[in-house]
Amino acid sequence: MSECDCAMASHQQLDEQSGRLYRIRRTVMQMLRDRDYLVADFEISMSKDEFREKYGEEPKRDDFVIIKSKRSNPSEQVFY
Repeated sequence: MSECDCAMASHQQLDEQSGRLYRIRRTVMQMLRDRDYLVADFEISMSKDEFREKYGEEPKRDDFVIIKSKRSNPSEQVFY
């Protein structure tokens, strides 16, 4: 495998990982909203391109800390 092929394969793996993290984050936000946590519309409707713009090509899991409060009781929070 040439150096160029390795770079393309590496980029494809990063793109797959980024896509997976994008879908996971969106699903978590939807689940939190369904459970009456305060989640803004933009957090669910964020496009994949907006996700990449915010978190970069190689998002780090530490960037995905989520703290949300319950709509009915703001002192009740979830930390994910």
